[in-house]
Amino acid sequence: DYKSKIKPVVSVCSWGSGINNLDVPHAVVVDDATGNIFVADTHNNCVKVFDDSGKIMYKFGDVEGEGKMSWPQGISIYGNNILVSQASSFILNYQLDGKFISRIGKPGKRKLEFNNPRGLTFDHNGDLYICDSYNNRVQILSKKFVFKDLFGRNSL
Repeated sequence: DYKSKIKPVVSVCSWGSGINNLDVPHAVVVDDATGNIFVADTHNNCVKVFDDSGKIMYKFGDVEGEGKMSWPQGISIYGNNILVSQASSFILNYQLDGKFISRIGKPGKRKLEFNNPRGLTFDHNGDLYICDSYNNRVQILSKKFVFKDLFGRNSL
């Protein structure tokens, strides 16, 4: 039986609001350079960072101000940055250490406007693909976060 041979690599925490707990995590990404595990802890409104053994290292995004998260949905790493999509219809850009850099987009239906963005990924050229969920489309931004293109139902 194959199920008896499968064992978790890391078991990091349980449900709740404490530093060692997760509450409805929506996304996870591993930094290839360090092995650190970044988890979008959606109901706790933050990203929690674990080492490759599952030990909590730090969290970010749950402070007041411009970099405050609101229901993080998706995360992606590119170079030394981590982008986090928000249910509040924009993307937050952080350094890997959690220092806030910038906010990308705003609520709406036009270019660089989002309605509950979720999945994020970068291609080999550094272009960012964003699932703009409630606008039923994918937007493509350059590595400098300039609008390039989109496809899907509510296209411009």
